[in-house]
Amino acid sequence: MPEGAAKRTALNNVVSQLARNDPQAAAALLATLPLTQDRANLYHQLAWQWTQSDLPGAVNWIKQLPEGPAKQNALQNMGSPWAQTDPSGAITYALSLPAGSQQHNLLANIMSQWAVNDLETARAWAQSLPAGPTRNRVISSMISAWANSDAQAAAAYVNQLPDSSEKNQVATSLVSSWSRQDPPAAAAWVTQLAAGDGRDNLISQIASAWAGVDPSGAAKWVEDLPDGKTHDRAVQSFAQQLAQFDPATAAAWVDTIQDDKVWQGVAQPVANQWVRVDPTAAKQWVAQSSLPDEFKKRIADYKPEQ
Repeated sequence: MPEGAAKRTALNNVVSQLARNDPQAAAALLATLPLTQDRANLYHQLAWQWTQSDLPGAVNWIKQLPEGPAKQNALQNMGSPWAQTDPSGAITYALSLPAGSQQHNLLANIMSQWAVNDLETARAWAQSLPAGPTRNRVISSMISAWANSDAQAAAAYVNQLPDSSEKNQVATSLVSSWSRQDPPAAAAWVTQLAAGDGRDNLISQIASAWAGVDPSGAAKWVEDLPDGKTHDRAVQSFAQQLAQFDPATAAAWVDTIQDDKVWQGVAQPVANQWVRVDPTAAKQWVAQSSLPDEFKKRIADYKPEQ
């Protein structure tokens, strides 16, 4: 069969059928395929199906895979189911991997599931790790899962951490989960933190997430922020998100930014969104702005695709 969509579909169907009946045969088939992204994707599919029916067999297979994209894709589907049945074994294996994105991603998947199943044990283990990047990522993953079930308790945990880059990273994970569920509550927690870049980053994060689910509520909150750096950065994040579905209103918000460097950084992406839906209004706004002449010319010359 020639290369193309039809062949990919046929291979997907074959691997899916084999994975249900004889996953080892599916693995043997994949090992004969060329080293392509399609092959790596099929490893992802096989790992998911195999872990559902025979987790120990899937784990043994994945451990024996050579390093590379295929193993990385397979590992993505192994962490959560392994953590459900044997979190200690999953953690031990993850820590045996070389430090890097593969280990970090697997640890994150394991901790997220472990925190759902047994938060106290997962938290105790995470706190026992030596200080460093691995500990930071593990605790961040735990906090993200914890926030989905009890954000206020997770926030209380973050509050008692000493001020540090670790606390900032963990707080980012908390806000990432919390602001999708209850942005007003996340905003109330963040605004009581000590002023500084860390709090400003979290406020910007909430402004973007809130704009995606409740633009009116986000707008009222951002509007009430005091003028200055915090307000400007919040408007930057809010406007970038808003521009995806209401670029005209986003442009009006951009013009409330006082810091020219921040304004320049957000005005261009908003204009790029706006010119696609209302070229006349976007071109007029850009022409009257202080944006670079080269950018003005590019927008002025923009022609919608026919």
